[in-house]
Amino acid sequence: MSTAAARPAEAETRSRHRFSLLADPAPDVLSRALAFFAKRCVTPALVLARVENDTLRVDIETRDLDDEVADHVALCLAQIVGVREAGLDR
Repeated sequence: MSTAAARPAEAETRSRHRFSLLADPAPDVLSRALAFFAKRCVTPALVLARVENDTLRVDIETRDLDDEVADHVALCLAQIVGVREAGLDR
């Protein structure tokens, strides 16, 4: 089987996680959040950040992350100073 033919099957088995944060619009919140992924050598597939009504909204999507690790990262994200709410969707 060619490599190109194997890619769709691999994509179906990848574990996707979406982390969502609501935080104070402080300049260090985004970098602190991304640091938890960098420490684990994970490059997010998607990062969206925007300020709406004095609230920083951050969405970070990853692929190929174990559920256990994702749960731990979600707990760490919730502990960042200024984070009001942190969520994890699978």
